[in-house]
Amino acid sequence: MPFVAAPVKIPEDIHHILSKFSKSRTLPARQVQRAKMILLAADGMNNMQISTRVGLGQDSVSKWRGAFSLKLFPLFAGDC
Repeated sequence: MPFVAAPVKIPEDIHHILSKFSKSRTLPARQVQRAKMILLAADGMNNMQISTRVGLGQDSVSKWRGAFSLKLFPLFAGDC
């Protein structure tokens, strides 16, 4: 059975912030790209779909998806 990435759930206020980041023309491109990755993951896309959309490898998408979940999930566990 293939590996399925854990779903990313984010509170509405964080979603709003990431949405602004993903549309920014003044933030560094990497930060915009990461915001887009997390938003797409929260929308239920898998790593392959996300990597195609943002122009990164699946390994990079998996890394950032995991980093976001590990760092922020404990903070929002009660909110989601």
